[in-house]
Amino acid sequence: MSEPSSQSARGPSSHGGPLASWQIRDVVASEIDNEPTLWLFDSPPIPRRGITIVVGYRGQSKTTWAAWLAAEATKQGHEVFFANQEDHLREFIRPRVDAAGADLARVRFPNEDAPHLRFPQDVDKLAHYVQARKTALVILDPLEAFVPLFANPVTARDALTPLAHLSRFYDCAIVFVHHFRKSGGKTPWEAMGGAGALGNVARAVYVYGGKPQPDGLHLLFGAGEMFKPTEAEEGVDQKNVRVLAPLKLSAAELPGGLLYDFQTTDVGLPEPVPKLDLLGETTVDGETLYAGWRHFAKKDEEAESALDEALNFVLQFLQDGPQTVNALHTAADELRIAARTLKRARAKIKVIAYQEKGQWWVKLPPTPDTLPEGWSS
Repeated sequence: MSEPSSQSARGPSSHGGPLASWQIRDVVASEIDNEPTLWLFDSPPIPRRGITIVVGYRGQSKTTWAAWLAAEATKQGHEVFFANQEDHLREFIRPRVDAAGADLARVRFPNEDAPHLRFPQDVDKLAHYVQARKTALVILDPLEAFVPLFANPVTARDALTPLAHLSRFYDCAIVFVHHFRKSGGKTPWEAMGGAGALGNVARAVYVYGGKPQPDGLHLLFGAGEMFKPTEAEEGVDQKNVRVLAPLKLSAAELPGGLLYDFQTTDVGLPEPVPKLDLLGETTVDGETLYAGWRHFAKKDEEAESALDEALNFVLQFLQDGPQTVNALHTAADELRIAARTLKRARAKIKVIAYQEKGQWWVKLPPTPDTLPEGWSS
């Protein structure tokens, strides 16, 4: 058998190739001390070392929740860095932090004329800031503004992994506020986007938004029992209830969710400012909350879509003048518009019904009260 050539004997790292300077660095397990998990808060559990993502649909007061979180951190003596790239600092963000009762001397924002942070390229910049200010909580709102290509899982990991290292090194909780995709998804993980990378890197994920509103018929047949008002919600308008429901929590059991009352308060501006009051706990988790939205909101959306179709039909059918009620109903039947939906549309427009020549007729009022988008009076 011939001896190996000198090149093969040297191995891949000894001849100036791409692996020439690559080495595995290790540490012996016996040299590592066990450490407990550090939490910024016990309720909700926010890890001090790692990334937390709070995700929900747009327009559900997630930024108001972030202001509540910032205020709670300052009440414990923590320094907070709150960066928001969607809303006006002086008109929107600062008033909400004030309304939440924060120690304003402990909350800092990026200068309005400063370049926006982007990750991973600005990780070192944030690390220096956190170290200098001894920051315990960084809030980044929304995620897509700081990681523009997060939908690509490789890009998402490349951006979030060094931020997770930063968080662990400086014991600084990093909380991203995130929007569900407009197209949604069958599960909250799918609706988050990023092909699972966001949830994989994050140590904690919470779903936040309004409480699903099952109607009496659903409750009668046992659907939506978990969304019935609790004792903590007594006297609270259910439309104002917000839910923070856990979806993932590493190093601990999944906790209960939290209930909030969405209110407004006076901070010296012409208009009252939104704020959240903590009501209590709920057993609803993130999967259940999202499923409730999909189920009940889907029914509402379908009903509203059918009503919009009926509104357009009535306006078009009557725009050239009065028609008989029979003709209206016959045309609606051909379009499969339900009689109940047609009745709602007529009432919403305030269609005028009158009897003439032995028949009932309908006509539009001088100025219809309800005009769908694209119509003009």
